[in-house]
Amino acid sequence: MKRTFFLIMLLALLAATGFASPAYAATGGTVYGTINAINLDGTYSVTSSDGTVYTVTPPVGTDPATIVVGSLVQLTLTDNLDGTFTVTSVSFNDRVNGYYCSQSTDLQPAAEKFATQYDADYLYVQWMFCNDKMGLGVIKNILRASQQLGIDPALLQAARLSGLGWGQIRQEYDVANGKSAEAKANQTIKTTGKPANPGNGNGNGGNNGNGNGNGNN
Repeated sequence: MKRTFFLIMLLALLAATGFASPAYAATGGTVYGTINAINLDGTYSVTSSDGTVYTVTPPVGTDPATIVVGSLVQLTLTDNLDGTFTVTSVSFNDRVNGYYCSQSTDLQPAAEKFATQYDADYLYVQWMFCNDKMGLGVIKNILRASQQLGIDPALLQAARLSGLGWGQIRQEYDVANGKSAEAKANQTIKTTGKPANPGNGNGNGGNNGNGNGNGNN
């Protein structure tokens, strides 16, 4: 069972905060990292893939045995708009059996390949593989479709975790044609200047194709 702890203190970043990923610098969001140190003051340090270090203060009563150096964690952040973040929740990887799920230093070859190919965070891919227990084929589909459609892979991840089969997800987001319904509607407006109209598109060829070849010379 996923162990989610809601933190009760405002958490500041360490000096490395200046290197925070731009994706989270403005709005906060979800960050994946590994615990790299347990500090003498009871806090622990989490390092994300981009090298940003977050200091996390666990709430009173947290079992110290759950805080293990090398463990993969998911942080939910809220930007305080002053250079600091509030870590509103932290989830620990629930699947620690297996070499590639018990550490993040040596990368799983296929997961590393997909992360590179689709410009994704390896720790995010590792989280889907280990904690969400998704097969590498499903993860590849999520990353590829996300890139193809130009949408957040978390949407496809959530759809998969909700119980939808990949066939249903393909139909929902029109993965085969590379566009979601919203993306296709936006493209139509961009191209024509008006929303798509199912009634248009018929009859133009018949009126324009006859009679133009005679009398022009």
